[in-house]
Amino acid sequence: MKPKFLITVFLALFILCPHYAVGEASDGFVRLRERSCDGYLLTVHPGNSVDYRSSLLIEFSDSLINPYMMKIEAQLVRKGGAAFEIPVRMHSSMTDSGRAAYPQRDSARGSEVFLKDIRIDLHNWAAAPGDELRLRIYDLSYSYLLETEIPVERHGLQGGFSFPFLSVQRSGEHPGSLGAGISYTLRNIRAERSLLNDLGLGVNLSLLDFEADQKVEIGLSLVVSFPDDLFHIGAGKNLTVNRDTGYYFLGINLPAVIEKIGL
Repeated sequence: MKPKFLITVFLALFILCPHYAVGEASDGFVRLRERSCDGYLLTVHPGNSVDYRSSLLIEFSDSLINPYMMKIEAQLVRKGGAAFEIPVRMHSSMTDSGRAAYPQRDSARGSEVFLKDIRIDLHNWAAAPGDELRLRIYDLSYSYLLETEIPVERHGLQGGFSFPFLSVQRSGEHPGSLGAGISYTLRNIRAERSLLNDLGLGVNLSLLDFEADQKVEIGLSLVVSFPDDLFHIGAGKNLTVNRDTGYYFLGINLPAVIEKIGL
């Protein structure tokens, strides 16, 4: 197995891997903001994720003071596919059904009705990394002001174990072989979806099969994983043979891939 082949397969798998699809607010009527667990207030742009310990604020433009009614729906989709509705926390201008009513403006008295910000505390609903928050905000004519899907993550530096199956190429003139390993990788998860979010750096400990007369062969390597620790590529050394000890590999975290595509 040659390096060009490994790189081609790796890039093909990355392209085929599903990515998040996120909607956008229209006309600036609605803005989403995240109140983080450490007190920061962040704007949630299209494509951003939110931390599972945060609160989501739904803010409305003053230009929505009109004599019509609006519906707000929030749904939390679990990593395994189960979903449930989140009741929207009501304010004085909201009915128990989650519908916001805009009375006619009384111009004689100069009164105006403002829709207050709506807050969804994710931690109160046991949101977890890998979940997804779905929002739909529309008026009764089903003119959507916002329809979006927001990934729920754990932001910050974090590490985790994965168990990839490996396609291994030994240094020197040797045929390729299979192996299995355990990787520990570190990732820095941020709200903005980027390559740095997808990359993981760490070490891999593998069971190899270089020599027929060697019962147990252990390999130690550096590993890079992406996206989301689904695929691994690395290079290392077989610690139990005496010649041609180097190797490189392409690995696939098969359980995570199956879960990702929903099989």
